[in-house]
Amino acid sequence: MQYETPRDSAANLWLSPETRVRRAENTARVSLGRLFGVEEFAAAAGLGRAQFTRVYRQVRGISPGQALRDIRIGHAEWLLRTTVLSVQEIGKRVGYPNATVLARRRGRSLNK
Repeated sequence: MQYETPRDSAANLWLSPETRVRRAENTARVSLGRLFGVEEFAAAAGLGRAQFTRVYRQVRGISPGQALRDIRIGHAEWLLRTTVLSVQEIGKRVGYPNATVLARRRGRSLNK
């Protein structure tokens, strides 16, 4: 799947790192159910993967991969509290292939 990137426009060349990170995080939140990994996360910021990783660590203090896991788990926990969806369905909605993967990831996030 192709994502529109900020670098496609000359007006977006001068976006601050914080703006790029926020844009990427917003895109991630609405794209969790699709195949959305670090490559797509970087593209949403209009940066290549390596540059995005450096910028993301500088702005947020964690890796983009960890951020995506945190976003997925946070959304899954919200869905568990506020809906009657099955754990299997919630896992699919946040980008995990099955309930086992979601449970494993959730357990790791609680043990940080």
